[in-house]
Amino acid sequence: MKFYRNKINVGGNANILRVIEYASADFVLVLGDDDHVLPNSIEKILTQLEMYPDALFINFNTPLPGHTVRTKVVVYEELLSFLKGIDSFGQIMFISDGLYNIKKIEEGIRFGTFYQNTCAPGFVSILYAMLLNNGVGQIVLSNERIIDLASTADTKTQMSIIPVVEGLGYLAHLNVDAKYLKYLQQSIVSTQKDWLTYQGAFRSLVCDLHNGVDRKKVFLMHYKILKEYYFLDRSYMKFILRFLLSLSLFSKVLTKCLLMIAGIMLKRKFSLSDDEKNYC
Repeated sequence: MKFYRNKINVGGNANILRVIEYASADFVLVLGDDDHVLPNSIEKILTQLEMYPDALFINFNTPLPGHTVRTKVVVYEELLSFLKGIDSFGQIMFISDGLYNIKKIEEGIRFGTFYQNTCAPGFVSILYAMLLNNGVGQIVLSNERIIDLASTADTKTQMSIIPVVEGLGYLAHLNVDAKYLKYLQQSIVSTQKDWLTYQGAFRSLVCDLHNGVDRKKVFLMHYKILKEYYFLDRSYMKFILRFLLSLSLFSKVLTKCLLMIAGIMLKRKFSLSDDEKNYC
């Protein structure tokens, strides 16, 4: 076993690609520091490798909120069919469920490096590796579970969803052919339902205001994530609601009223830890 320490803090997204770069094996699974593998995980991984030795990427199945519980293995041989068939984009992004074939994705890693700010550098690497191969490559969505769900439940160690929302906004506007971008955006929109909800993002911004972050900065961030991410869902009523909420961030009087409402919501509607309630 070899241990590498970065000379500087390169950030989580860059570090994922750094791990792939340093790996000496043909396949690599990047394990998050707060995720625990199940006792029989190695056997499951090896079994999948024996069945699909030519796969660019094997995605395992951890039943987190918003993730699909797969009942069977699904295999895609082309990029377009993969983008059409993604069952849960959050599942694809989940770091500890992704097994990468280094040799088959190495040409795409430079694009993953360029688009680190998407919070999905591994996915971008796979995407461009397939594009460089005329849209061909094997992707396996496995129904096998290798991660202990209980170890991912501690909300105290989880970061704000705002950087992820901002990152997926970039991802939704990649410079790729329209036929790919259409289905990529549809998959990204699905993350708004259970994981990266607008209510959760707005709540985070209200917390920033409450903790002294500059009002203009918060307002501009709200505008940015609305434009690049949440407006991908073109629901008319949601558009009006989010526009009105954006005005409340711009006005001090409306913000005070909003903080009072948010305080009630934080206590009654949302299931948060005491630390989170105190923080907000």
